[in-house]
Amino acid sequence: MTLSKREKAILYSCIILVVAAGLYVFIIEPTAKEWSELEKKVRSKETKLNRDLKIAAEKEQLNKKFTIVKQKLKTISSDEGQPASWLTQLETLAGQAQLQISNIEPLPPKEYDFYKKSSIHMILLCNLAGLNKFLYKIQNLPAMVSVEKLEITPASRDASLLKVEMLISTVLPYRD
Repeated sequence: MTLSKREKAILYSCIILVVAAGLYVFIIEPTAKEWSELEKKVRSKETKLNRDLKIAAEKEQLNKKFTIVKQKLKTISSDEGQPASWLTQLETLAGQAQLQISNIEPLPPKEYDFYKKSSIHMILLCNLAGLNKFLYKIQNLPAMVSVEKLEITPASRDASLLKVEMLISTVLPYRD
């Protein structure tokens, strides 16, 4: 059987199309999908790596912060853990800020799983500058202290004298 020149061209074209389709379906498309999946995995790993590198870079800062918190807890447990010394320290700070203490009372400590929270309720008479100085001194104590309640009202018709009600708390490590 002999084929004409035109028929040979059509036959070769069909063979080339079948081979090209086979290559595309069985080799090119699966390889492209695999590359795409690998690219997604690489991007995912790259994102995780960048996040881990950022965390590793912040490790030293976190260690410094942890050391500061650890030192504050040691300070609290050794010194301010006793209610009397804690009250004395707050009275001293109030005196340095020229505040008049009208009432101060320790509240019973609240116990949690790993720590105790000791609170003191204070009522003060002061001016705004003295209150600001007192709050600044509390903030810079070498202990973990927070002002949980701060209620400011005028003490008289003259707004320069303020009545301040505060709830100040500190965290104590729990020990049996």
